[in-house]
Amino acid sequence: MLLQRDMDLLLSIAPKHKSQWPSRNRPRLFWGPAPIISNKYWSKSMEAAGYSSRTIMHGVYTSINCKNDFDEYLSGYSLKNPLKYQGSYCNEFAILENLLERFDVFHLPFTGCIIGEKGLIEFETEVFKRANKKIIILPYGSDSYAYDKVGNLSLRQALLMSYPESGRIAGDIKERIRHYSTNADAVVPGFMCELFPFWTVMTCSPFVIDTSIWQDAKTNALKKENICVNILHTPNHRGFKGTEFLVAACKRLQHDGYHVNLILLEKKQNEEVRHIMQNKADILVEQLIFDGYALSAIEGMASGLPVLSNLSNANLATLMRRYSFLDECPIISTSPENIYNNLKILIENPNLRRELGHAGRKYVEKYHSFATAQYMFGKIYDQFNGGEIDCMTLFHPLLGEYPKRLPKIKHPLVNNNIVL
Repeated sequence: MLLQRDMDLLLSIAPKHKSQWPSRNRPRLFWGPAPIISNKYWSKSMEAAGYSSRTIMHGVYTSINCKNDFDEYLSGYSLKNPLKYQGSYCNEFAILENLLERFDVFHLPFTGCIIGEKGLIEFETEVFKRANKKIIILPYGSDSYAYDKVGNLSLRQALLMSYPESGRIAGDIKERIRHYSTNADAVVPGFMCELFPFWTVMTCSPFVIDTSIWQDAKTNALKKENICVNILHTPNHRGFKGTEFLVAACKRLQHDGYHVNLILLEKKQNEEVRHIMQNKADILVEQLIFDGYALSAIEGMASGLPVLSNLSNANLATLMRRYSFLDECPIISTSPENIYNNLKILIENPNLRRELGHAGRKYVEKYHSFATAQYMFGKIYDQFNGGEIDCMTLFHPLLGEYPKRLPKIKHPLVNNNIVL
C-alpha cells in the first residue's frame, strides 16, 4: 500500500529532525490545529517571554474570530517537496515532516495534530517520539466529551441538545483520551478533569487572556435603581449554556417590576463582545449547566463585571478549592434553580456588583493573565528538561509558589455563594 510506504518513510525520517532542545536555550512551540482562540493567547504569552511560538490552524471560525487571530493555516501551507509522499495522506505527511523540523513542543487537543485528526493518532505519536518531540494536551470541549463519561446528566442532556452528533462517537473519543493519557508528556484539563484518568497540572482553568486588551471598564455598577441593568450572555449554543433558563428568569424579573435588559450575543466577533462587556454590560451570565467556568467568564471578570456560572458540583468544587485557586474566585455559583434570586440580589445591590467586579479583575490578573501562562508552561518545559518540578502542586494554596506571588483575592462570597 502507498500509505504504508509513506508511513515507513516518515518513521525513518523522523530521527533526522530530532529535537535539539534542551541543548537549545528554549523549545520552539506549536499551537493548534483546532482554531480555538485560547491558542492565540497562549502563544502570544510565550512569545512575549522570548519563545519562538506559532499558531497553525486548519481553519478559522469566521463568525466569532478573524483570520489574523492566528499565524498560519494548513490550507496555505507551502511544501518543500510535495512529491516525496505519494499515499492517501501525502500532503499531511509532508506538512508533518515540516513541523518536525520547525518545532519542539506541540500543544494539541485530544484530536491530535495533522494526521492524528485523520485517525492516525498512534502513528503520529510514534513519529513525535522518534523525533524526541513533546506533546502537551489542552482539551477544549468537543475533543473530550465522551458523553457516557459525563456524570452530570443535566450536562449530558445539554450537550445532546447542542452537539447531538458527538454522542454517537463516544467510543472514538474515549480511545483518543486513553491514548494521550498514556502517551502525552503533559495533560492540562482544568474543570474537565473528571473526564480523564490522568493530568499533570491541577488548575481551575488553563485559559488566559491579554489583560492589556481586556481592560477593566467602569460600567454601571453604581447606577440608580430606576435605570435599566444590562445582563449579558454570549452563547455559541444555547442548550449547552442553559440559555432558556436565563431568558425565563429575565422575563420573570421584568414581570416583577425590575428594569433589566438581556443582551444575547451569538456568533459575534470577539471585538464586538469586548466592546459590549466594557461599555454596556452590568452583569455577565456565562453558563448554568457546565460545571466550572470558561473563557467568557474570564473576559467578563477582566472587564470588571460580576460573573455568574455554575460551580455547584460539590465534588469538583472541593477538588479545586483544596488543590487549586477556586477559593479566590469571585464568580457566583449559579444554576437554573437560583438564577432568578442571584440576579435579583445583584440588581438590588450595585455596591456588591462593584465589589465582585473589582475582585474579578484582580483574579484574572493573578490567575488568567500572560504571566500565569508563562509560569505554568515554563514549569512544564523545565520538567521536560529534567528539572525537579512538581507540576501537580503549581497552584496548590499551601504548597504552590505561584498563589503566594500576589495577595490573596478577597471577595464577599462564601464557597462562591452570596451570603447577605
